[in-house]
Amino acid sequence: MTNKFSYKSYDQSLHNKLFFLEKNNFWFISRNNLILFLLKKFRPNFKNFLEIGCGTGFVLKMIAENFQNSNILGTEIYESGVKITKKRLKKLKNIKIFKMDARKMKQNNKYDIVAAFDVIEHIKEEDIVLNNIYKSLKQNGLLIITVPQHKFLWSIYDEIGFHQRRYSVKYAKFILSKNKFKIDYSTSFNSFLMPIMFFSRFLNKFKNINNYDILHELKLGKTLNFLFKKILEFELFLIKRGIRIKFGGSLVIVASKKKS
Repeated sequence: MTNKFSYKSYDQSLHNKLFFLEKNNFWFISRNNLILFLLKKFRPNFKNFLEIGCGTGFVLKMIAENFQNSNILGTEIYESGVKITKKRLKKLKNIKIFKMDARKMKQNNKYDIVAAFDVIEHIKEEDIVLNNIYKSLKQNGLLIITVPQHKFLWSIYDEIGFHQRRYSVKYAKFILSKNKFKIDYSTSFNSFLMPIMFFSRFLNKFKNINNYDILHELKLGKTLNFLFKKILEFELFLIKRGIRIKFGGSLVIVASKKKS
């Protein structure tokens, strides 16, 4: 499903709002924990890491702190994101941030890992971006992506979030294989909270899109935020023990660059 609404531009003020929201929010903390687990599991000794669409640098900070002997690069298409990421990461020495449009990437055979966390769904030209990522990876390099999952969860949130699509496992694996990637691992996450997400998004169908706050679902009281965080910690506990979850609000895939 593609975005049927027309927008002038992304609201760059969201970077400032996210900067303060992320550090204590159950969703961003839980996703970071999952990403860290996958990095340590699949490529703990990487040297060169690139994140596409780093937003405010919340994920990058976690990676740079845990892999201090690696070179960490972050890119963001919006200047507001570049500025606030540099602010967040100013004390870290092993990291560089620059502005880049992933559709115009020119690097070849440079990175051990390229990551895009909840980014690809925003880009209409996903084939171009995935092909650019493929070229930028070293042989046997890894791509790690997280994307929103299940078309039936499409809602006002996707509309005002500039999503071009939500993914199924089948489609995600198809588009990656089409661009020469070998799927090494995949699982759903944010699974146990999916019924709540579905109900919330059903109710949002009746709201005015022009007055809707895109961060509404993430602005929780301390008690509910703590409860959701604990639920997702249990979910990660199961994932770490080899359980692949089939349903969830999000999907994570680790894919490697096939031999030419």
